Amino acid sequence: MVDIGSGSLTQVSEAKWRERPAGYRAWERSTDIGGGEQFWDWATFEVLRWGVKTRSGFTVTPDQRVSPGDRPVINAHPFGLSIREPVEVVDVVDTDTRVGFAYRTLPLHPVSGEEAFIIERAGDKVTLTIRSLTRERDLAVASCLPAPARGASVRPPPIPARPPQSRAVSGGATCEVRWRSPPCI
Repeated sequence: MVDIGSGSLTQVSEAKWRERPAGYRAWERSTDIGGGEQFWDWATFEVLRWGVKTRSGFTVTPDQRVSPGDRPVINAHPFGLSIREPVEVVDVVDTDTRVGFAYRTLPLHPVSGEEAFIIERAGDKVTLTIRSLTRERDLAVASCLPAPARGASVRPPPIPARPPQSRAVSGGATCEVRWRSPPCI
């Protein structure tokens, strides 16, 4: 079973994201990232080969240009763990002024939704847009995921407290110095 129907809900081919389905958290941000023909060529090459994800610390296999229907293996690496994120590419756009793609999550992904990475150019200016639709995963699926993927808190072990130490102070007296462990994050 696939979470979302075929086609791109993030409307990767459209300059304006007009229809946002109910039940999802929608997020969109755009920023100018550079300019010129060489930069455009580099940015389009990177975005169509998962560069936004890999430059954010994810690994994507295989390392190749995206195509509709691709199901690459994406791994997130929080806290030294490796969490597999099954996805499928649902749409690719590649024009003279707009390049990008959208992918949706598949069952056993920690969340349900779709994400799009889009590069546009207007004259010499090159802009990156990221669109995202997310909602919580079905509880039946979520219960099968490892704790970090379910949003559980993972904390490092506490730093052991140092034993009390005595220190000489003026007049020959001593005082006890206790060290507190810093709080774990």
